[in-house]
Amino acid sequence: GGDGCGVNIVDIFNPCAGAFCTVPEEPPLFYNRYKPFTSVTAVLGQPMICQTRRKRRECPSPFSQSYNRQEPNKLYKAPLNAPKNSSILGCKDEELDDSPHLGYAPMVHNGKPVYCIFLVKELLDRMKEYEWLDDLTDSVDVYTLIYTPDVDTLTLVQVNFEFSPTGRITSRDRQFSYTSIQASDRWVSWLVLTIIFLILSAARMLQVTKWWWTMPSLVTRFDLFQTLAFIAFSTYSLSRRSLGVDAVLSNIMPLINCFLGVDDTSSANAINFTINTYFDTLNMVMGQVTLEEAMKLIAYFLILMSLVRLIGYMAVHPKISIIAKTITNGLDDVFHFMLVFVSIFVTMAWLAHWSFGMDKEPFSSMPTALNTCFQMLIGEYPWGPEHTEGLVQKVWLVVYTFLIYFVTINVLLAIIVE
Repeated sequence: GGDGCGVNIVDIFNPCAGAFCTVPEEPPLFYNRYKPFTSVTAVLGQPMICQTRRKRRECPSPFSQSYNRQEPNKLYKAPLNAPKNSSILGCKDEELDDSPHLGYAPMVHNGKPVYCIFLVKELLDRMKEYEWLDDLTDSVDVYTLIYTPDVDTLTLVQVNFEFSPTGRITSRDRQFSYTSIQASDRWVSWLVLTIIFLILSAARMLQVTKWWWTMPSLVTRFDLFQTLAFIAFSTYSLSRRSLGVDAVLSNIMPLINCFLGVDDTSSANAINFTINTYFDTLNMVMGQVTLEEAMKLIAYFLILMSLVRLIGYMAVHPKISIIAKTITNGLDDVFHFMLVFVSIFVTMAWLAHWSFGMDKEPFSSMPTALNTCFQMLIGEYPWGPEHTEGLVQKVWLVVYTFLIYFVTINVLLAIIVE
């Protein structure tokens, strides 16, 4: 490895420390392909950092307008004695900016203009000096592609930073992994199991159709819909896996060749073409992963439907029918209980977010407040030492514990016992 160009050893997927050299230099003596005590992975190209920006607009508040109209005082030292060439206070507009920023024109990603550059050590100082990130930055995403050869998996790592109007920066990281099952040892097993599942679903479809024709009811309609969903899901999965082309992994080498094929590092067109190719690969990976996540979500709900139907099948045996009978008999009371419970629960979560959400990260937003309240519902209380909790927080804790934990939960238990 090394800090820059001109070293004798570099990683094979990291030529010239990942940055384009402005002055061509002699190639290294050899590539350090295998480093001891490290996992066998390869970072494909350089990480990319992208930002979305808002347009600047004049602030509507009277204070901001008065502040921007202040005249310079000649008695002060520079620069306070000089006239302002622009408004000091400005606000973010709702519209995203699509004009060039520090020489970088935006590209379109998911319908939004984004400004992307390669995240390399040589550019960090310039990014700070010229304020590539400033008060108009709306969000920042850092992307990197990692390939794991042992499992033939491509992973897209994304770190997102959201900038709120008050200056708070919230971060989250996501990993999108894609692998080709056709090239793995599990392909034959998956193919056989899917075909068996499709045959069983087709046989069940014939039986359910007969039941629905002779004894139409809500249960037979549910079984008919569920079986149709099983057949559609397995047919689409089988056809997509068997007939589809692995478009993700087949585009990895063209991406690497694009990085290594730049012959004029002073050409803006060549660099922009490389960035666009990298970005196209990111979009393709995220698109394929999004499709896989959608298929997983459909399978998730199909399994839940099967679980509901399994509970219904338990009613045929008197010894194991207690769950089905309890749900059937108490369904009306549980429904009306949930109306009251959800109203109290959401109100308490909003009250916590509104009262002390600025000081407590678990209540900083309404979604996180709802998640925190649910964790408290099952006994996970996110409270620190006593001296860090204010009176308002302690009062809220007592009220929440009494209403949610002692009253509503015990009412639900009473309904179930009855």
